[in-house]
Amino acid sequence: MLDPRYAGIDRLNRPYVLTAAVGRQVPNRNDLMSLERPRAVMIVHDGAKVVLSAATGVYQSQTQLLDLFGGVTLTHQNGTRFVTSRAHADFSDNSAMGHDPIEGHGPSGDIWGQGFRILDRGDTIIFTGRSHAILNSTEPGKATKSPPALPAPVAATAAQIEAAATPSRTGTAAVHSAVVRRGPAKPAAANHSALRSHMKIRPAGKGHDPKGRAAQGPLQLNPAAPNGDADGG
Repeated sequence: MLDPRYAGIDRLNRPYVLTAAVGRQVPNRNDLMSLERPRAVMIVHDGAKVVLSAATGVYQSQTQLLDLFGGVTLTHQNGTRFVTSRAHADFSDNSAMGHDPIEGHGPSGDIWGQGFRILDRGDTIIFTGRSHAILNSTEPGKATKSPPALPAPVAATAAQIEAAATPSRTGTAAVHSAVVRRGPAKPAAANHSALRSHMKIRPAGKGHDPKGRAAQGPLQLNPAAPNGDADGG
C-alpha cells in the first residue's frame, strides 16, 4: 500500500495517527504491517503534540504496538528533540522504550543516555545506563538584580558600630583581640569616648611593669560596671 494511514485512541481517549510512505503486509499476519518512513503523531496529557518518526518500522494494529528502526526521532511540541537507533512504542498507553544510546536537545538543555523509557502516559522520561545532562537557565539572558541598599538610618548605625569596634592604641599598648558583647541600649548622644570612660583596660597576663608601662601580650577589656559593654576574650 502507498501512504497507509492508521488512526486510533489510547486508553484515555487521546487520538494518535500513524502514516508511512509504503506499507507491506506480512504474509500470514493480517495485523502486522511493515512500514517505510513511518510517522506517528500523538497527543500527550497536557494536549501537546509529539511526533515519532524513523526509517522503517513494524506495526501491530490489534495490540497498537510499533517498533521503529534507523534514525528514530521523537519531537515534542516545545522544541525538544530526541534521537536514537531503535525504539518500541505502545500507543495504548503512550509509553515507549529503547536500549540503544539516545541524545536529546531542546530549550531546557541537552541530555545523553544509554537507553530510555517513557512512562506515565508520556509524563515521565527515564534515561537509563550512564547518563548526563546539561541544563539551561529557566530565564536566559535575564540580568541578576542587585540586593537592595540598606536604609539610611541602618547604614548610619552600622557605621557607628564599626567605628566603635576599631581597635585603638595608647602608648605602646595595643588591643590585639576582644570579644564585644551587646549590652543595654545607650543614649543616642553616647560616643566612643563615652564608651571608653565606662571601661578600663588591664593586662591579661602577669607581666605588668610597675613603672607604668603596659606589658606586651593580649589585653582584656572588662566592664567597669555590672552592665558593661565588653568582655575580655
